[in-house]
Amino acid sequence: GYYTASIHHVYYAVFQYMKYDLAHTDVEPLSYEEQTVKAKEYRMGSHDFIIKEIRRRIGRLANLDTAKDFARDVRELKGDRIDADYRSRQFTLEESLACKR
Repeated sequence: GYYTASIHHVYYAVFQYMKYDLAHTDVEPLSYEEQTVKAKEYRMGSHDFIIKEIRRRIGRLANLDTAKDFARDVRELKGDRIDADYRSRQFTLEESLACKR
């Protein structure tokens, strides 16, 4: 239903913001092209590379627990997005709102 479709948009909003943040940060910026190249160098999917790179940077700036929590939450959201896009799972209003948090 409508709630299920919203999961896709929530995930990609987060993903695009992470890519933007990496490209426009004052500390070690990574252009969009560099993000693609590095993901290939590390033989990773672009989404996994972006999540790991953001986690690494949060770990340096905040602490490791915060970084782990962030990466876990984004990976969980990614899993929900895959369920919403490719599986027959139907999300409720409550589940949809939880993904937005």
